[in-house]
Amino acid sequence: MLLNVFLFSLIGYQLIHSTHKFITHDFNIVVDPRRYPIYAVHFLKTNNIKGNILLPFEWGEFVIWKLYPDCKVSIDGRFRTVYPDAVLNDHLKASVSEEKWQQLMDKYPPDIILTRRNPFTLKMVHSRHHWIYVYSDNMSIILIKETESQKDVLEKFRIK
Repeated sequence: MLLNVFLFSLIGYQLIHSTHKFITHDFNIVVDPRRYPIYAVHFLKTNNIKGNILLPFEWGEFVIWKLYPDCKVSIDGRFRTVYPDAVLNDHLKASVSEEKWQQLMDKYPPDIILTRRNPFTLKMVHSRHHWIYVYSDNMSIILIKETESQKDVLEKFRIK
Protein backbone atom coordinates (compact mmCIF):
# COMPACT_ATOMS: atom_id res chain seq x y z
CA MET A 1 0.00 0.00 0.00
CA LEU A 2 2.78 2.45 0.92
CA LEU A 3 4.60 1.56 -2.31
CA ASN A 4 1.45 2.31 -4.32
CA VAL A 5 1.10 5.72 -2.67
CA PHE A 6 4.76 6.49 -3.37
CA LEU A 7 4.50 5.43 -7.03
CA PHE A 8 1.25 7.37 -7.51
CA SER A 9 2.86 10.47 -5.97
CA LEU A 10 5.95 10.10 -8.17
CA ILE A 11 3.86 9.72 -11.33
CA GLY A 12 1.73 12.70 -10.32
CA TYR A 13 4.80 14.85 -9.73
CA GLN A 14 6.28 13.87 -13.11
CA LEU A 15 3.03 14.67 -14.90
CA ILE A 16 2.68 18.07 -13.22
CA HIS A 17 6.36 18.93 -13.78
CA SER A 18 6.30 17.87 -17.47
CA THR A 19 3.02 19.62 -18.18
CA HIS A 20 4.26 22.83 -16.53
CA LYS A 21 7.48 22.67 -18.55
CA PHE A 22 5.64 22.26 -21.85
CA ILE A 23 3.08 24.95 -21.07
CA THR A 24 5.79 27.46 -20.11
CA HIS A 25 7.52 26.85 -23.45
CA ASP A 26 4.33 26.83 -25.54
CA PHE A 27 4.67 23.08 -26.10
CA ASN A 28 8.02 23.49 -27.88
CA ILE A 29 11.03 21.29 -27.26
CA VAL A 30 13.69 23.35 -25.49
CA VAL A 31 17.34 22.58 -26.19
CA ASP A 32 20.12 23.77 -23.92
CA PRO A 33 22.57 25.99 -25.89
CA ARG A 34 25.34 25.01 -23.47
CA ARG A 35 25.11 21.38 -24.65
CA TYR A 36 24.18 21.65 -28.32
CA PRO A 37 25.41 23.90 -31.15
CA ILE A 38 22.11 25.74 -31.52
CA TYR A 39 23.59 28.95 -32.89
CA ALA A 40 25.96 27.19 -35.29
CA VAL A 41 23.12 25.10 -36.69
CA HIS A 42 21.01 28.24 -37.04
CA PHE A 43 23.92 29.80 -38.96
CA LEU A 44 24.06 26.82 -41.34
CA LYS A 45 20.31 26.88 -41.92
CA THR A 46 20.06 30.67 -42.33
CA ASN A 47 22.89 30.72 -44.85
CA ASN A 48 21.53 27.72 -46.75
CA ILE A 49 24.75 25.76 -46.28
CA LYS A 50 24.32 22.14 -47.36
CA GLY A 51 26.46 19.02 -47.45
CA ASN A 52 27.97 16.21 -45.40
CA ILE A 53 28.90 17.33 -41.89
CA LEU A 54 31.70 15.88 -39.79
CA LEU A 55 30.74 16.47 -36.17
CA PRO A 56 30.98 15.11 -32.62
CA PHE A 57 28.84 12.08 -31.83
CA GLU A 58 26.70 13.90 -29.24
CA TRP A 59 25.52 16.53 -31.73
CA GLY A 60 24.45 14.22 -34.55
CA GLU A 61 20.80 13.73 -33.69
CA PHE A 62 20.25 17.43 -33.00
CA VAL A 63 21.78 18.34 -36.37
CA ILE A 64 19.66 15.72 -38.16
CA TRP A 65 16.57 17.13 -36.47
CA LYS A 66 17.35 20.68 -37.61
CA LEU A 67 19.10 20.27 -40.98
CA TYR A 68 17.96 17.05 -42.67
CA PRO A 69 17.67 16.53 -45.67
CA ASP A 70 20.00 19.41 -46.64
CA CYS A 71 22.81 18.10 -44.45
CA LYS A 72 23.83 14.59 -43.55
CA VAL A 73 25.87 13.84 -40.43
CA SER A 74 28.93 11.65 -40.07
CA ILE A 75 27.64 9.97 -36.90
CA ASP A 76 24.84 10.15 -34.35
CA GLY A 77 23.23 8.27 -31.48
CA ARG A 78 21.64 5.54 -33.57
CA PHE A 79 24.88 3.54 -33.17
CA ARG A 80 24.84 0.06 -34.59
CA THR A 81 21.33 0.31 -35.99
CA VAL A 82 22.72 2.59 -38.71
CA TYR A 83 26.53 2.58 -38.60
CA PRO A 84 28.95 -0.32 -38.96
CA ASP A 85 31.43 -0.83 -36.12
CA ALA A 86 34.26 0.49 -38.33
CA VAL A 87 32.56 3.91 -38.62
CA LEU A 88 32.01 4.12 -34.87
CA ASN A 89 35.62 3.11 -34.16
CA ASP A 90 37.01 5.58 -36.71
CA HIS A 91 35.12 8.45 -35.06
CA LEU A 92 36.16 7.37 -31.57
CA LYS A 93 39.85 7.19 -32.53
CA ALA A 94 39.68 10.57 -34.28
CA SER A 95 38.59 12.28 -31.09
CA VAL A 96 41.97 11.66 -29.46
CA SER A 97 44.49 11.87 -32.29
CA GLU A 98 45.19 14.50 -34.93
CA GLU A 99 46.54 11.80 -37.27
CA LYS A 100 43.35 9.73 -36.84
CA TRP A 101 41.29 12.90 -37.37
CA GLN A 102 42.94 13.39 -40.76
CA GLN A 103 42.39 9.72 -41.62
CA LEU A 104 38.71 10.10 -40.72
CA MET A 105 38.38 13.11 -43.02
CA ASP A 106 40.11 11.22 -45.85
CA LYS A 107 37.97 8.12 -45.40
CA TYR A 108 34.62 9.93 -45.05
CA PRO A 109 35.14 13.27 -46.83
CA PRO A 110 32.94 16.01 -45.37
CA ASP A 111 31.85 19.27 -46.98
CA ILE A 112 31.41 20.92 -43.57
CA ILE A 113 33.11 20.50 -40.22
CA LEU A 114 31.05 21.44 -37.19
CA THR A 115 33.11 20.82 -34.09
CA ARG A 116 33.79 21.95 -30.56
CA ARG A 117 35.80 25.06 -29.97
CA ASN A 118 38.88 23.87 -28.11
CA PRO A 119 42.70 24.00 -28.53
CA PHE A 120 42.76 20.77 -30.58
CA THR A 121 40.22 22.01 -33.13
CA LEU A 122 41.72 25.51 -33.25
CA LYS A 123 45.08 23.94 -34.11
CA MET A 124 43.38 21.81 -36.73
CA VAL A 125 41.71 24.88 -38.25
CA HIS A 126 45.04 26.65 -38.69
CA SER A 127 46.88 23.64 -40.08
CA ARG A 128 44.44 22.48 -42.77
CA HIS A 129 44.44 23.74 -46.31
CA HIS A 130 41.25 23.94 -48.34
CA TRP A 131 39.12 24.53 -45.25
CA ILE A 132 37.63 27.96 -44.74
CA TYR A 133 36.63 29.18 -41.31
CA VAL A 134 33.14 30.75 -41.53
CA TYR A 135 31.69 30.73 -38.03
CA SER A 136 32.46 30.31 -34.35
CA ASP A 137 30.83 30.94 -31.02
CA ASN A 138 31.72 30.00 -27.45
CA MET A 139 30.90 26.36 -28.14
CA SER A 140 31.57 25.54 -31.77
CA ILE A 141 33.42 26.23 -35.00
CA ILE A 142 32.25 25.75 -38.58
CA LEU A 143 34.63 25.15 -41.47
CA ILE A 144 33.61 24.67 -45.08
CA LYS A 145 35.72 22.82 -47.59
CA GLU A 146 36.91 24.97 -50.45
CA THR A 147 35.37 23.06 -53.36
CA GLU A 148 33.40 23.92 -56.47
CA SER A 149 30.16 22.75 -54.82
CA GLN A 150 30.65 25.23 -51.95
CA LYS A 151 31.92 28.10 -54.11
CA ASP A 152 28.74 30.22 -53.90
CA VAL A 153 28.45 29.77 -50.13
CA LEU A 154 32.08 30.68 -49.53
CA GLU A 155 31.85 33.76 -51.72
CA LYS A 156 29.35 35.23 -49.24
CA PHE A 157 31.93 35.02 -46.46
CA ARG A 158 35.04 36.06 -48.35
CA ILE A 159 36.58 39.27 -47.01
CA LYS A 160 36.81 41.84 -49.78
